[in-house]
Amino acid sequence: MHLALLMRGGGDPHCILDFGAGNGELCKLIALQFPKAKIVCYEPTPSLMAEAKENLADLPQISFCSDLEKISDGSVELIFCLEVFEHLPEKETKDALGQFDRLLTDNGNAVIGVPVEIGIPALYKGIFRMSRRFNTFDASIKNVL
Repeated sequence: MHLALLMRGGGDPHCILDFGAGNGELCKLIALQFPKAKIVCYEPTPSLMAEAKENLADLPQISFCSDLEKISDGSVELIFCLEVFEHLPEKETKDALGQFDRLLTDNGNAVIGVPVEIGIPALYKGIFRMSRRFNTFDASIKNVL
């Protein structure tokens, strides 16, 4: 998909946020598409942030953030949030959406993707999550079943 299609009114974005960037691989793709844009890699998990910093070390237009309060209101034109919300409880989901509202420009867009987790694939992913972090919100027996 051509990312420019996501921009209302055309033109290249000045600031793009990858919310829950993991190891930063999406930031790398965005940097190739929009080489003049400032890209903010937001990842609150320290181990994943370390991976992202190593993965993106050669891309100077990417900055790293673990605290969204440090980003100015209305300064982001495009937010990507892919495969994050299925890991968040209700309160954290509402908080994140409130941050999106605060951060986006008037004509900004947020792209939110959540996987469809039903049947055997959902069970497999749930067991994997439980093996890594048993009894957290998305890795409890109740929520997996």
